[in-house]
Formats: sequence, structure tokens, C-alpha cells
Amino acid sequence: MTATCLPNHLPAATLANSVFSGVTLYSGVTIPTYSSTSPTFALWNPAGSGRLLMPIGIQVGVEATGTAAIGALGLSKVESTTSSFATGLPIAAWTDATVYTGRIGRSGGNLGRFALAATLTAAGTFFYHLGLGLASAAAGTNYQYLSHDFNGKLLLEPGTLIHVVGVPVGPGQPLTASIDWVELDLNGNLLHTP
Repeated sequence: MTATCLPNHLPAATLANSVFSGVTLYSGVTIPTYSSTSPTFALWNPAGSGRLLMPIGIQVGVEATGTAAIGALGLSKVESTTSSFATGLPIAAWTDATVYTGRIGRSGGNLGRFALAATLTAAGTFFYHLGLGLASAAAGTNYQYLSHDFNGKLLLEPGTLIHVVGVPVGPGQPLTASIDWVELDLNGNLLHTP
């Protein structure tokens, strides 16, 4: 694996049009608990994509007041997702949301898919704590903005999906969030996409 995929090489990845982002709408989404089969903020690398997806960072902010619940945010994973979605497959339903490229004024080039609404056949497996939590349910004392840098620690192989979850419960407030990732070839080399 080459060093081009490491976070300090992001300017080269952006120039190569290999950096992408997914973001919620301004109204935000309600993050489900870890045992949910209804992701509201998911990144999917379909089987057969021929790419590796390396998350760069995730940012979360509170969009509106709601019934806050004490808990933390993390990631759940689903493996062996195949290349499509349908009833009976691991991903039963999927609604693509806009994927933005790091090069403003360009679009496309990504094979990673991003959704704000999906349905899984079975709940994913909680595997990664974002280090972001809510210590108080009292209004005005909980988090307002959180950021997590993956520092090259995660890589989505083809046929895998990750989605944001709450543990032990969902946060209860609508959250705006964005996730950034780099798409690499299967050897970890930087891609140059049109």
C-alpha cells in the first residue's frame, strides 16, 4: 500500500478528484440506536466496486432541540452486502443522497454510495466508538459540535457498509452530520477520476 492514501496526502487526493463527502440536509437526521435496521447516515462500498473507501473524518452538530438522551455515537458495520439492494439482501432498501467531490465545480467519479435512508435485513454490528458523547440531557448543556478524525484507521472493502448509531440509545435530537472519504484502488493507490 502506498503512502498516498495517508491523511497528510489529502491535497494530492483532492487534486486527483478522489475525495468525496456526504452530508445531511439542513434539517438533520435522527440517529438510530445500534440495534436499528434503519440507518439514517450510511456509507456503502458495494461489492465489485474495485475500490477501497478510507474515511477521513466525520463532523456532527445539533440541528434542533429535541428530547436528548445520554449516550455516545459510534459506527455499526454490515459485511457481505453484495452490489445491489433488494428485499432479502443484506441491504433491503437504499435511497442515494448526494455525494460531493472535494473539487468544487466537478461532480461524479465516486463509486462509494451515501444514504440518509436505508433498510437492513438485520442490524449491523457496533464496532467503532467515535469518542463523541452526550453527558447531559439538560437543554443547553449537551454537545453542539463534534468532530472525529479517522487518521487512516478504517478502510471499507468492497461489499461493506458503515452507519452512525447511538449507544446505548440514539441521541434523540436531530443532528446534521458530514463524512468525508478517499477512494483508492484495491492496492491502496490514489485514483485519478474524471
